[in-house]
Amino acid sequence: HGHETGDALLLQVAERMSNVTRNYDLLARFGGDEFVMIMSNLQERSDVIPVVEKILAGFKSAFNLPDATIQITTSVGISIYPEDGNDPSELLKNADVAMYRAKAEGRNCYNFFSAEMNLELQYSQWIETNLNNALKNNKLELHFQPQVNLENGNVESCEALIRWPQENGDNIQPNDFIRIAERTGQINELSFWVLNEACRNICAWYDQGYKPVRVDINLSGKDFNEKGVIYKFLRTLKKYNLVPSQVGIEITENVLLESTEQLIKALKVLHNAGVHISIDDFGTGFSSLNYLKQLPLSGIKIDQSFVHEAPNNKDDLIIMQAITMVGQGFGLDVVAEGVENEWHYSLCKGVGCHVVQGMHLSAPIAADKFAKKFLKKA
Repeated sequence: HGHETGDALLLQVAERMSNVTRNYDLLARFGGDEFVMIMSNLQERSDVIPVVEKILAGFKSAFNLPDATIQITTSVGISIYPEDGNDPSELLKNADVAMYRAKAEGRNCYNFFSAEMNLELQYSQWIETNLNNALKNNKLELHFQPQVNLENGNVESCEALIRWPQENGDNIQPNDFIRIAERTGQINELSFWVLNEACRNICAWYDQGYKPVRVDINLSGKDFNEKGVIYKFLRTLKKYNLVPSQVGIEITENVLLESTEQLIKALKVLHNAGVHISIDDFGTGFSSLNYLKQLPLSGIKIDQSFVHEAPNNKDDLIIMQAITMVGQGFGLDVVAEGVENEWHYSLCKGVGCHVVQGMHLSAPIAADKFAKKFLKKA
């Protein structure tokens, strides 16, 4: 809406917040869209809450601006002297940490700073620094988990899963460092590393005399925000002399929730080029059949939570049957994740899934072990 409208909004925001401050509170705009309030004369931590709740309530009604009517949210982080810091710098930093936690919890809420948050912050900073080093020094690994066709028992595809082994033998959980990488902007470099490593391993399998299978990689919504992602993807395949059908893409439902024209256009171009595109964790987000109708998809993956509970929960079994029937109706491959025992395997076969994946068949394993165990000689 332009800078003038933005300035008008900031003025109205400041006015609404000023209306709930006490005479001896200090309210300041701290930069961009952030404000800081200094409150004194507090007897208890809870004395802050009535003021904060009034601030939040002040944002519930829309802002009427010269050129637009705007609805916005606010997130509040709170730090208390001296428990949460002995100087202004530390108090501001900790209030900022608490504010980001409020944002992560859905916005339009507040959060007090805690010692646990500080530990999380330190861990996040350690991940950010060391992930950069791991990418530069090739300390990451790609493992592969087979996807088995239930009709013929063959492994026709696999999922590439990133691992970050430590010198002490531990592994940092992928969910931890991928979440942090998305927040810090490292996700694009991480995804590009996975793509390159997947292509390199497919070529290595060829060189070793194996007949490779399709390798599916996971892409983040933030990957599609990067301009030129399509050309980067296809150019990488060309660099390794691979065709688009040899590397598939998995995206989560949450990515589709925030889908933009740019994302849909990118998916269409990749799909038309022959890339296998599937929705991961289907059924756990705000599932919409419109995805299946409007988007250029090749498959859907039934989330493992349904598979795990299906033996004991009729509702989960019905959901599995429904997803399978709808997916097949749209001509999509239906993959069941999280198959951990013979019971799961039989249930998936019973509901008509095309493909299964999980620990019952194999854990994700290194490329050389995967080739020896699951690939056929060309």
